[in-house]
Amino acid sequence: MNHSRKIALLSVTEGRGHGAEVVLMEMLRGWNVPEWEPVIIAPAGSEVYAVAEECGLETLVFPSGRDAIVPNLRAAWQLRRQVSGMAGIHGWTARTLECVVAMRSSAQQRIWATLHDHPRAEFHGSLRRWVIKNAASRLQALVTVSQAVAGECQSAGFKVPTHVIHNGLNQPDW
Repeated sequence: MNHSRKIALLSVTEGRGHGAEVVLMEMLRGWNVPEWEPVIIAPAGSEVYAVAEECGLETLVFPSGRDAIVPNLRAAWQLRRQVSGMAGIHGWTARTLECVVAMRSSAQQRIWATLHDHPRAEFHGSLRRWVIKNAASRLQALVTVSQAVAGECQSAGFKVPTHVIHNGLNQPDW
C-alpha cells in the first residue's frame, strides 16, 4: 500500500482555461485537506500553474507543448517517474484521462478523474470520445459534476464507478 500523502492533480489546459479550470483554481486557493498534499501538474504558462505557485503548492510542469493526444501522452510518460511515489493521480478534465492512465506506475497507485462535460460532447472529436471511454474503464473512479453527466456515462457504456459532486455544491434538498 502506498503511504504517501501526495496526490497529483493534472490539468493539461494551457492559458486561462474555462469553467473547469476556474473551479480547480478556486479549489486550490481554498485547499484545506491536511490528509493530502496536492502536487499540481500543469503547463508552465497556464493560469492553473500560476495559481498553484501563488498558493505555495508543489508544482510540476506538464511538458506537452501542445494539448493533443500524442504530445500529452509523451509528456505523461516523461512525468511517470516523478509521480511514482504519490498515492494517486487525479485528472481534472476529459482531456487528462489517457495521461492519468499512462502516468500510473503501480497497482497501488490510485487513478481517477473528473468529467465536467457530457462524455459524448460534439466538441470532442470521435477519437477523443473513444479515448475518454476507454481510458475511463482503467480508472478506479470517475467523478462527475452532475447526475445527468453520470447518467450519460452509464448510457455510453462506461465501466467505472461514478461519484457525483454536483459541481462542488451539495445536492439541493428541494
